[in-house]
Amino acid sequence: MNRLIDLFISRLSSQMNQALQNTNLALPMPIRSCFVGLRRSFASTLIILLAFLLAGCESGENANAAKEPQKLTILNWSDYFGSTTLARFTEATGIEVVVDYIDSNEQLVAKLESQPGQYDIAFPSAYAVEILIRKGLLQSVQRGQLRNADNLMPAYRTIAADAKGEWAVPYTVSFTAIGVDRDQVKGPINGYKDFFRAKIGKKLLLLDDMRATVGMALKSNGFSANSTSPAEIETARGQLLDARPNIHIFSSADLTQLMASGEVGLSYAWSGEVIQATKMNPSVNLVTPKEGTLLYIDCMVIPKGSKRPNNARKFIDHILSPEVAAEISNEIMYLMPNTAAEPHLSADAHEIWDVLQTLEDNPKVEQIQYLGEANDLYIDVWNAVKIQ
Repeated sequence: MNRLIDLFISRLSSQMNQALQNTNLALPMPIRSCFVGLRRSFASTLIILLAFLLAGCESGENANAAKEPQKLTILNWSDYFGSTTLARFTEATGIEVVVDYIDSNEQLVAKLESQPGQYDIAFPSAYAVEILIRKGLLQSVQRGQLRNADNLMPAYRTIAADAKGEWAVPYTVSFTAIGVDRDQVKGPINGYKDFFRAKIGKKLLLLDDMRATVGMALKSNGFSANSTSPAEIETARGQLLDARPNIHIFSSADLTQLMASGEVGLSYAWSGEVIQATKMNPSVNLVTPKEGTLLYIDCMVIPKGSKRPNNARKFIDHILSPEVAAEISNEIMYLMPNTAAEPHLSADAHEIWDVLQTLEDNPKVEQIQYLGEANDLYIDVWNAVKIQ
C-alpha cells in the first residue's frame, strides 16, 4: 500500500507542476506562492483520503469478526464429533467451544425458538431445517465465505428444503437400523415385524425420536413413514402400545454402550451407533429392515440471533476440511459427504459408503418430511406411548 501512495504522490505532483508551468497567466509572486501552497495542501488531503480508504478496504471485511468474542456455543447430538474435533478447532482459532446436547429434532427446534441468541450453530436433520426456515429461526450460512464448501459431494451439497444452500450445510448421512445381539436373540430378525414379535422380555430399545419411531411402526405395517392418514397413524399407535411392556428404554444417547454391554437385546437405532456396537461386541449384528429404512441428512445451521455468526462459519469450514471430516467419520461411523475426505477414510468407513449406495436405489427407503398440521397426529401418538 505504501508503494501505491508514493506513486500517487509522485504522479499528482508532476501533473500539478506541469499545469502550473504551462499556465499563461502572469501571476504575481505572492499569488503564485499561494497557489503552490494550495497545490500541496490539496495533494496532502487526497493522499490522506486515499490511505484511509485503502485501510478501510483491508480491515472492513474482518471488522465484525474482530468484535466477536472468542467463543462458540453449539447445539448438537451426543457423541457426534471426533475425539479431537473441538480441540483442533480451538487450537487453530483460539475460539472456546461449549456444547449443549439434544435428544430429538423436536427438542432442537423448541430450544432455538425459546432461547433466541443462545446458540451459534446447531445440527438439525433435513426435515427440521425446513421447520426452522418456515419459522424464520435461521440466518444465512453465506457459503461464499466457506473455503471448503466445494469438498461436499455434488449429490449432498444441498437438501430439498434448501435447494440454493442458503440456510444449511450437510454434515452427515445416516440411516436407521436394527441392532441384534445374537447372544440374546436366537430367531431370525429381518425387519420391523420380527423386531416386534421377538420373545426376549423387556429388552427392546427404541429411539427417543418421535418421527423415527412412529415412522418405524408405520413402515412395519406397510405404510409410509410420512403418512398423514389418521387411520394409518392410529395403527402405528396400536403397534407401539402393544410393544410397550417389552421396551426397556427410549433413548437417543449412549446407544452404543447400551447395545455393546448387552443391556438391551434388540435395538432400533441410528446406523452409526449400531456399527460402533458391532466393533465393541462381535455378538451384535446390524440388520437393514426389509420393510425399508429411514435415510437422514443432518445439517449445520446458524440460528437467527447468533452473537457469533463469523465464528460459526469458521467452525463449519473446519468441519468441511478433509482431515477433520475423515476423523469424524472414522470414529462415529457416520457418512460424511465429503469427497476430499475419502483418501483419509478407514476401511470400515469405506464400507459404510457401500451400504449407502444400496439404500439409495431402494424404493422402500424414505427421508422424513415436514408434515405441517399432520404432525399433531404424531405428537398424540408419541405422548400416548411415552407416558405408559
